[in-house]
Amino acid sequence: MVQFSGHSKFSYIEDLIREGKIAHARQILKGVKRTDLRKSEFVIIANFCFRTGLYNLGLRTLKDIVRPTNSLSNDVARDEEKLEYASLLNEIGARKEALILLDEVDESHQPRVHLIRAFIFFSYWRYEDSIPSLEAYIDSEEDDYRRAVGRLNLCSALIFVSQYQRAASELSDLLQFCTTNKFNNLKTHILRMRSMIFIDQSKYEEARMSLDHCQDLIQGTTRGGSFLVRKWYKLINAYEASGKERNLLFDELIDESYRLGFWESYRDMSFRKAISVEKEDLFRKVYFGTPYSSYRQVMTKKMNPAWSLPESLLFGSPDGKWLFDTNTNIFRNSKPVLDDDGIVLKLIKLLNKDQFRPMSLGNIFNELYSGDFYDPNSSPNRVRQSLFRLRESLRAGGVPIEVIQESFRYSLNFLEDISIRAHINESVLNKNELLFKELYVQFGSKTFFRKQIREGLFENRMAFSRWAQWAMGEGLLKKMGQKKASRYILSPSKSYKKVS
Repeated sequence: MVQFSGHSKFSYIEDLIREGKIAHARQILKGVKRTDLRKSEFVIIANFCFRTGLYNLGLRTLKDIVRPTNSLSNDVARDEEKLEYASLLNEIGARKEALILLDEVDESHQPRVHLIRAFIFFSYWRYEDSIPSLEAYIDSEEDDYRRAVGRLNLCSALIFVSQYQRAASELSDLLQFCTTNKFNNLKTHILRMRSMIFIDQSKYEEARMSLDHCQDLIQGTTRGGSFLVRKWYKLINAYEASGKERNLLFDELIDESYRLGFWESYRDMSFRKAISVEKEDLFRKVYFGTPYSSYRQVMTKKMNPAWSLPESLLFGSPDGKWLFDTNTNIFRNSKPVLDDDGIVLKLIKLLNKDQFRPMSLGNIFNELYSGDFYDPNSSPNRVRQSLFRLRESLRAGGVPIEVIQESFRYSLNFLEDISIRAHINESVLNKNELLFKELYVQFGSKTFFRKQIREGLFENRMAFSRWAQWAMGEGLLKKMGQKKASRYILSPSKSYKKVS
């Protein structure tokens, strides 16, 4: 057991992390008591939590310093504490608040601001945009190990934008540096990245040699490290195979990525399969199921010239009993899933945004409560309460969908014959606009009486009257006749004409 007294307590954990003994470091950090630490040491523990994946523990460690509950407190968080808190927020998906905090930090004294900002770009697959931030970090960081971390992430960005020659040169220098200094944790990443370059250049034997070396280093580590090596072996085998065997190997890769929760591998392996076995339908599913424009741009560059991309795509059977449209957030064949403050509609939209990655709790909180700061103690419960409302609304509307929770990530599971229509350009509609869309699907440009409106679309006659006043004010509805003889006709403007 490590005794937490003196500077050695921190240097010991630091050495464990740099040597790649992450599991041991995590075990020690979980046993640290705040009462054993000075206030100035909280940020050190939070940094260790960031580097070992204990993000919520790190946030709780710094919360009262960065976001004190007592507004009368005279304590002001230091730049290094804000920076560490921002890095942890990014990892749980609360990226908007992370960016706000980063803007409060003096980057001339805290060069790691550049690195965390690059990590946020990574989260959106904006690797090209991350390169200037990484270069600034490398130029300003004095610590050799931290500068190596910056160079490693720069290589990751260079590989994504296909700057292989520069990335390969940088990785060779880094490998020698990390070998000399026994930074095995970084060496495994370097060797994996070298194999990625070789694979994309169809140099499969060189890729295998790099992976063999990497595999020797990670023996006995976590399943995650093992999978991130194993998947590249399998990918090489898939590229070298043909016909049914290639299909089968890609399917195994995709299934394992999904089962283990490596969501970006799940996305990327699906994309690689679409290109490799020339499956246009799979390519479209990945394209429409991915919300990141930078990733979509890479996809279009590698797309078969004979393929095309429609304006929208239907996931599932075209004859499905249920249909959810991501532009209108309306389920056909159900009572309307509507709510006064828009929380339920926002959740449906958010949880359908990415078909390959469940949404993190922190990301959901940032999107639902954009004006509030994330509190590691109370915010998770606020999100869970909103998800409870979503479940109740879906149940009340008769919609056969359940909300799935895995750790701190959430997604929707479709229980029956449901189809989803996704659009390249998503719109954000308010409640009145959603009602207009639904009525236009039912009646088009034909006249109709109020009693012909699908049951449940409006709560009562007064609700319809309020909506009709809005629609007529917007020039979207015309009324003919009086009282019970009143007839209506919809008059969509140009922006409302395309209704799926």
